[in-house]
Parts: sequence; structure tokens; C-alpha cells
Amino acid sequence: MTEVERKNLLLIIDNLKNLTNARNDLETILFIPIGKSVSKEDKELYGDLYETYNRFLEKHAQAQSYIKSLAKGDLNAVPPSKNLLASPFKNLHANLNHLVWQTKQVATGDLNQRMDFMGEFSKSFNILISSLKEKQKVEEELRVNQQALEDSNVTKDRFLSIIAHDLRNPIGAVKNALDFLRDHPEMLSDSDTPDFIIELAETSKTAYDLLENLLTWSRSQRGIIQYNPEENDLYYLMKEVIPLVQINADNKHIKLSTDIEENTLIEADYNMVATVIRNLVTNAIKFTKESGEVKINAYPDEVTKDKNDKYLVISIEDNGVGISQENIGKLFKIDQNYTSEGTNREKGSGLGLILCTEFVEKHKGRIWVESQLNVGSKFKFTVPLSKTE
Repeated sequence: MTEVERKNLLLIIDNLKNLTNARNDLETILFIPIGKSVSKEDKELYGDLYETYNRFLEKHAQAQSYIKSLAKGDLNAVPPSKNLLASPFKNLHANLNHLVWQTKQVATGDLNQRMDFMGEFSKSFNILISSLKEKQKVEEELRVNQQALEDSNVTKDRFLSIIAHDLRNPIGAVKNALDFLRDHPEMLSDSDTPDFIIELAETSKTAYDLLENLLTWSRSQRGIIQYNPEENDLYYLMKEVIPLVQINADNKHIKLSTDIEENTLIEADYNMVATVIRNLVTNAIKFTKESGEVKINAYPDEVTKDKNDKYLVISIEDNGVGISQENIGKLFKIDQNYTSEGTNREKGSGLGLILCTEFVEKHKGRIWVESQLNVGSKFKFTVPLSKTE
């Protein structure tokens, strides 16, 4: 080996050491040519070494340039091909590009992102995503609650407007009748009760019933009425409710019947269920013609399925005027002003059905109606059976 070649080999070794220890920049590294004085035999011996060395320096330069671009944040840098020195950074490049894409997705509201590289940075990124998700969830809940509150206020305002309108008519009728009696006291001296007195009594009852339901609804809205379910025998509950509505049925010669047997045990709030049945039976009587019939019965519910509770269907059936399919959709809704006169021109506001709906929902039950014009209606609701049933 010539002295030149020996020096070149030592320089190659020194350069490689400096490269591996990051003590030299590529610009200071020499690409050592094969000297013209090297013999043919030496070229064959050392040529591959020099060529490999120079290829290594070239690959190192490519990798270094690529890495510098990444370090400056240039994610559009083109990675050198077939370069083992740059291979680990290609994975980093791909991950950084994916991180940029994930960040853009987060910026558009897509929080279903998770990072699984870069250690502590990944943890921080994932914690940030979790925090944003929680914040988004809270904001969505607030938005939904605010919208529900606004809808509720609008609905209740509309509902109270409806109630005020319905109260105005009977109270106005009472006022006019009292004004008439004040101006014509001789009418009271008649031995026969004037017809308008009878009508006045009916009108007063309508206003009273409406106010009673309104007060009950108001107490329910304010949470004053507590839901206290306990085991009750529906048979005895009916024995107390039916006398309250029997007089209305008798006035129209309507047959009021029930086939509910003793020991029909339900897990329910007594007062709420009694209120629901009383309202539904009163409505049935109201829309049933003279000498009609109203039936009250109960049977197991085959629709409502619950792994813990079984339900009972309570049905109030009449052979009255019925309801059109169009108007059935307006029932049980606080913002719908659907009312109609009974067969004897009885008045109503629909508030009773709103109360029924709220009380049934307290029991996690359902309420619905099956009806046909000029045939009759079946109002039905469900309550939980006693667990001892």
C-alpha cells in the first residue's frame, strides 16, 4: 500500500468516526478520488472501497438534507429512496403528516382522534382530545337544555293562553247571569228554577273542574306533587273513583260498568292513578250519548317489556261520538288546542288529558287512544303490576 493510499484510508476512517460522532458537517468531508498514480492492481483492490465510501457519503448527504427539511417543519420534503439512513425518519415523516391531518380533523369538530406515537406528546394530545370531547359534551347538553327550556316556555305560554281563553267563556257566562239576576230579581221569585240557573250551574262546574285540573297541573310542574308508588288493589281504587263520576253518568242515563276483580294489584301512586281514571271516565261520559255505556276493564300488557316490571293496561271504553284520526294526533299535547263539546254541550279544555299523560309517564307507562267516528273510543294507559303479582 502506498503512502497516499494509507493516508486516504486513515482519512476515511477518521471521517467515518467524525460522522458517527456528529463532529463534522458533510461539507468538510472529502470525497477521496482514486489517484492517477494508483496501479491497475490497486484500483481493483481499493476501487470498491473508495466507491462505497463515496456512495455512503452521498446517501448521508441525502439523508441529512431530508432530515434538515423535516427539522424546519417542511412536511412536503421528498424522502430519498433506497436510503437506510433516512428510513427511520420516513416513519416520523408519515406520523407527522398524520398528526397534521388529525389536527385538521379536530379543527373541523371531529374529536374521534387518537395518537399512538411520540410518547409523552401522544399522551398530551390524547388528553387534549378527551378534554375537548368533554367540553363538547357539556356544551351540547347546555344547548339541548336551553332549547328544551325555550320550547317549554313557549309551549307553556301558548298553553296558558289557551286555558285563559277557555276560562273566559264560562266565567263570562257566570258574570252575565249574575248581572241579569241583579237587574231582574223577580226571576228568583218564580217557583220553577229558571233554565239559565241550571245552565249557570253547569257552567260553574266546568270552570271549577278546569281550575281544579289547572291547579293540579301547576303543582305537578313545580314538583309539589310527589310520586309515591306503593302496592294498591285496583279493585278498591275503582270502588272509590266510580261514585265520584256516577252522578254524571246517571244524569245522561249512561251505564257505567267494570269487570276489574279483587286482588288486581298494581305498584302505583294511588292519587295519580285515581286522577287519570277519573278524568278519562269523565271524558267518556261527556262524549257518550244518552243511554250509552262506558266500560272500565284491565288486562296484562303484552307490549311494554321490562326485565324488572310487568305492566297492566287499564281501558276506558265508550260507544260515544268517537274521534277522527286527524284529531287523535292532537290529543295529549300541551301545545294543541283541540277541544270539542260533549253530547250535551259539555265544555272541556283538554287539560285533563295533559295531566293524565304526565301522571302515566311518572309510572314509566304509556297512554293512547283507539277511536272511530260515530262508533266510540277506547282510552288506554299502563301502570306497573305489583311485583307480588
